[in-house]
Amino acid sequence: MSNREVKQGTKVYHELYGSGYVVSFIHRHKDRLVWCSFPDFKTHEGILETKLRTNEFEIRLTKPKGKKNKKETLEGILGDLLRGGGQG
Repeated sequence: MSNREVKQGTKVYHELYGSGYVVSFIHRHKDRLVWCSFPDFKTHEGILETKLRTNEFEIRLTKPKGKKNKKETLEGILGDLLRGGGQG
C-alpha cells in the first residue's frame, strides 16, 4: 500500500489511458472517491482512495512495471483487426 500523499494534481497511471492526474475528491464515509483526468483520451475515471493506494486496479499511483508487447496494447489489437485479425 502506498503512503504517498494523494492531492489535487497527483500523477496517476491507467492501464489503458496512460498517465493522468487527480482533479478532485468526493468524501464517502471513511474513504474518498478520487476523480482522475486522462487528457490524452479526453476522459475521466473515479476510484476509491483505498483502492488507488493498493496499486492493484486499473488506476494506480505507480507506473506499471514492464511494457506490454505490441500485440497486447489497444493499438496492436486494433491494428490486427484492421489487417484481418492476423490471418493470412
